[in-house]
Amino acid sequence: MFQTTKVPLITFRGLSIQHDSLPVIILNGSDSNNGKVFTLFHEVAHLANKTSGLCDLDEDVNEEAIANAFAANFLMPYKQVTALVQTLDGEPSDLASKVAARFKVSFLAAGIRLRTLNVIDDDDLEFIWRESDAVWAKSRADQKAKTGGPAPWRVRYRDLGSTYIGTVARAVEDSRVDWMDASYLLNARIPMVRQMFEEYYRTEGSNQ
Repeated sequence: MFQTTKVPLITFRGLSIQHDSLPVIILNGSDSNNGKVFTLFHEVAHLANKTSGLCDLDEDVNEEAIANAFAANFLMPYKQVTALVQTLDGEPSDLASKVAARFKVSFLAAGIRLRTLNVIDDDDLEFIWRESDAVWAKSRADQKAKTGGPAPWRVRYRDLGSTYIGTVARAVEDSRVDWMDASYLLNARIPMVRQMFEEYYRTEGSNQ
C-alpha cells in the first residue's frame, strides 16, 4: 500500500491495481485518517473481486457501489448501526456525524452507510458529500497556511511506508543494490535516503 501527496480529493480517493502476485493499493495522502481507512477497505473489496480502478466512491458505478457496501459493512456492522440510529434523531448530517464519531469513520463514510441502510436518501447523501469536501478543503487550506510542517523526508517516509523502505534498506545492507539504486527506488536523493534508513532502523529495524 502507498500514499500520494499533493493530489486533490476531487481527483481520486484511492486506486487499486489487481495483480495475482502483487496487487497494489494507493490512498490519497490528502484525505483524513478516518477517510483513508474507509477507502482502504473499499480498495480491498476491488481486489477481492479481481477488479482495478481509480476510485472516488461514486455510487453510480456498480463496482463502486459494491466496494462501498463492503467497506461500510466491515467498518459499521448492520446491527450496531441500526441500534444506534434508533436512539438518535435530527437532520441527516447530524446522524452522519454521530455515526462517524461512534465508529471512528469519516463523515462521508457514515453518510454512505446510512444511505445503504435507507436511513437517508440520495439528496441527503449528496449534501453530506458536499459538506465533507468543503470541510476537508478548509482543513487543508488552514494546514497550508501554517508555517513549518514535516520535513520532506518524513513525508516521503510516510508515503512509501516502512515495509518498502525497510526492504530497500536491507538490500543495501546486504549489497544486493547500491546507493544509486536505492535513490532510484525511493525517488529521493542519497542524503534523504540516509535519513529514511536511519528512521527505519531507529523505529522498525530493531524489531526485525
